[in-house]
Amino acid sequence: MALSKIQADSINLADTFAFTGTVSGAGTFNLLQTITASDDATIAFTSTYLTTTYDLYLIVLNNLQMTVNGADFYINLSTDNGSNYLSTCSYVATHFYDSTYRITQATSQSNIRIASSVDGTDSSANRGYVSMNIYLNNPNNTTTYKGGFTRAAASDQSGNMQQHRDCNFTSGGTARINNVRFDLNSGNINAGTLKLYGVS
Repeated sequence: MALSKIQADSINLADTFAFTGTVSGAGTFNLLQTITASDDATIAFTSTYLTTTYDLYLIVLNNLQMTVNGADFYINLSTDNGSNYLSTCSYVATHFYDSTYRITQATSQSNIRIASSVDGTDSSANRGYVSMNIYLNNPNNTTTYKGGFTRAAASDQSGNMQQHRDCNFTSGGTARINNVRFDLNSGNINAGTLKLYGVS
């Protein structure tokens, strides 16, 4: 007789199992594209990968390093694959930096600030970093506003944790988002990787 449920301590999860059924309830992260930064002024995920296949996308920024100190790091949203970027975005961010906790709100923005006062290269070529997860929710639905949220952490050039920042944002419109660009108010993205996942 087949078991329909098991108790939490009835199997050893260190063992190896062969499953022939379907495991439901756990999302699958499908890697669509990896971009390695190399002194880039801008980096974008385009409509080649931001398609109607997925209703949720995850962008993972790993150990990004900048060429200048004190840079603000932005995400921009486009509905025409980068020909134009929206100026109707709004965001609310909570930010702990320099021993101070801040809350920032902005509307009618083209640049959504997702990290700020980022350390870059110093004279000894030591670099701070920014790592971040960004969720883009429901980018294909044309009847509701588009939005997402970020969680970021960054170190200074000495390796100390420098800042923690969460940001919630919306496009301010209902058109489908098919291009996401990253840039800075000063300098370039010198190194690190950016990965785009479709979540099913």
